[in-house]
Amino acid sequence: MNLSYDDIRLLSGSTHPNLAKRVAQELGIELVGLEERRFANGEMLPRVLENVRGHDVFFLSSLHARMDSILEAQLILECVKSSAGRITGIFPWIGHSKQDRRTKPREARSFMVVAKTLARSGLDRVMLFDLHNSTTSSFFGILDVPDDHTYLMRILIEEFKRRNPTNVVIGSPDISSVKRADAVSTIIGIPEEICFVRKIHDRETKELNLQKSKVFGDVEGKDVWFFDDMIQSFGTLEIAGQLVRKAGAKKIIAAAVHPDFTPAYQGKPSAIERLERSEFDEVIVVDTIPPRDGEIWPDKITVLDSAPFIAKCITLLHNNGQLSPLFLQY
Repeated sequence: MNLSYDDIRLLSGSTHPNLAKRVAQELGIELVGLEERRFANGEMLPRVLENVRGHDVFFLSSLHARMDSILEAQLILECVKSSAGRITGIFPWIGHSKQDRRTKPREARSFMVVAKTLARSGLDRVMLFDLHNSTTSSFFGILDVPDDHTYLMRILIEEFKRRNPTNVVIGSPDISSVKRADAVSTIIGIPEEICFVRKIHDRETKELNLQKSKVFGDVEGKDVWFFDDMIQSFGTLEIAGQLVRKAGAKKIIAAAVHPDFTPAYQGKPSAIERLERSEFDEVIVVDTIPPRDGEIWPDKITVLDSAPFIAKCITLLHNNGQLSPLFLQY
């Protein structure tokens, strides 16, 4: 078994070119040249412009749903799988990751399908970040593709520590996220200061009853920080913000890894619209998913750079270094 490969080569497609360039800069290398042709009917034809034979190839892609990102990944991997010494998939965001089980008969386990698709595309290893359910990383292991699952949440925790806020409470926007809030508060060093929001729905109408919904924990006159793995519709956070403000919170901040902001859909407002009108003073995210084409995020959103951390992970993998110091325990 070969445990040593030639130099690092970083390859990326069109899903998050800005992040790929910054990771390459952190590594002190250039991105592998890639030509991506589009035919008139929309079909893709990528071509890798450099020889990667025997090299340790890292393929970085944010697998969001705004384009054929998974198909693009398959086609690019097809270009190099016969010659690369080893190929490691670096996926800051991997779509369909919440769809990891059947909740109704005859539903697709979409994340299993994605894992199978990528595993059969020539990957020797994958690195995943802040999955909604950490156990789903094992889908790749079942398919004989070793996986490493680490946490960009540490970037948000470091930002919290850098700001050194006082009189602060770590919040959970619903009961299901209490474990994460408790873990983050313990890592930060204030385990006794957490709160969570319990939303109450009317039994008959199933409508949310804000009057009966409650905040458990003392937030009056305090800053409340909500930590989460992702933001999608911003609906849960919007309600949580209303309730903690009503309970007397002074400043309200959301810190989430993946900004998977949903667009307006079937008469429902977009996540950005909800965010702008919400009680939140600031929303801090990591740059795992780029803004949509032409989309400008409001000043209320602060974006943190993941490139140094991802580059460190790549260097450790290349040198067969230990990744365990980078893990977080939730």
